[in-house]
Amino acid sequence: MQRQQLIRELRAAEAALILERKALHDCVRSRVSVLRALHPVYLLGGGFLAGVVVQRAQALLLPGLGLGSAATLGLRLWPLLSSGWQMGMGGFGSTE
Repeated sequence: MQRQQLIRELRAAEAALILERKALHDCVRSRVSVLRALHPVYLLGGGFLAGVVVQRAQALLLPGLGLGSAATLGLRLWPLLSSGWQMGMGGFGSTE
């Protein structure tokens, strides 16, 4: 009896995770469609502006780190961002 209860709980948790994954997939798709609708100049300008703001904030809040650490942090974040972009492009759910 205990085993059957655990199996039911596991199946319920799996169904909940499947629903959350589908909701996340829909959210990513909608965000990518919004980004695709924007003109590339706005994307580049927004990225440049965000980089300037982050660099200035880092220089004000953490003056001892210097510019090299910001570049290193950006290089560490790149694999995460590129995989997130691929997820939005259709690589998110390969079983669908």
